[in-house]
Amino acid sequence: MPLFKGFVSRIGRVGRDCRSGAPVSAFGHGPFHFDGFEWDARARRRRPSVRTVVSALGRRSSESPVDLSPARIENRHDDEYGPLVIFGGTKLWKEFDLNGKRLETRLVWKYGAGPDDVLYVSYWWNPEAGIPNDAKIADPILGEQDVIGTTHDIPAEQDCETCHNSIEEHVLGFGAIELNHTSPGANIHTLIEAGTLTTNPSLTDLAIPGNATVQAALGYLHANCGNCHSRSPGFSGVPAMPMYLRLSVGTRTVQETDTYTTAVNQPTTDFTPNGITYRIAGQAPAASCVTYSMEQRNDSRYEMPPLASNVVDDAGVATVSAWITTLPKAP
Repeated sequence: MPLFKGFVSRIGRVGRDCRSGAPVSAFGHGPFHFDGFEWDARARRRRPSVRTVVSALGRRSSESPVDLSPARIENRHDDEYGPLVIFGGTKLWKEFDLNGKRLETRLVWKYGAGPDDVLYVSYWWNPEAGIPNDAKIADPILGEQDVIGTTHDIPAEQDCETCHNSIEEHVLGFGAIELNHTSPGANIHTLIEAGTLTTNPSLTDLAIPGNATVQAALGYLHANCGNCHSRSPGFSGVPAMPMYLRLSVGTRTVQETDTYTTAVNQPTTDFTPNGITYRIAGQAPAASCVTYSMEQRNDSRYEMPPLASNVVDDAGVATVSAWITTLPKAP
């Protein structure tokens, strides 16, 4: 961890700094919620609360405290996917609790003006640490396992970097498309009304094309797979194959989405388990590598996501499969 190691060693120091002495439990200006696509089926990291609502099936409806002062957000509204690029000084928090126990609080801190001036820190609310009402930084190398007698794991810093550095804005779930909803807390509408964005997007351009079945599947793949499988100039850890599952701003039809053009009835490049030869095989979820990978665990060659998930998200598989069954049949 390069900078601020001593400064961020306890959450109270950072929390009080961002709110001028306010209690640690009162971070930020309010929660943000992203429309409930994100997959969170993690056997050892079930998250019934992240200042959050999580359904029993693992679809997350996240409400995370976000401190947007003194920063503003740059909305890159173009033919890309409309990332919200956080300016220097912004802190975003995500808190995890289970059965009334506060377990972990994560910090993404855009501490400087450079595009990669981002710090990822996880804090452990360990009652045995002897620091009441405060949390100490978790082990950045090893993380923490089964914290406070639960099945929740705190990730190592490298795992944070692997996911968050995959996109140039370094913040997952805080894009214009995901914030295009009317749920309580900060959303694209409240950000526009507050004058937080440097450029206000057209709300029409943020709509996911298709009917409800299609929107659910495309949104799910966008939120869970599109961070790596995208055109973003972020982390280069994606296999060398042009399969992009992130939605773009201003796409009007399903057939124009990257998901459709690069995955539907497109042959795999290096993936043939059980005779599977299509990324998404129309009318055949069982013959599609996307759903096959979603159903795999304990096999690093094929499982998706590739880390921090030990339980298959059956609801997510069903969502994507329902769309696949409506697609034209593969040749």
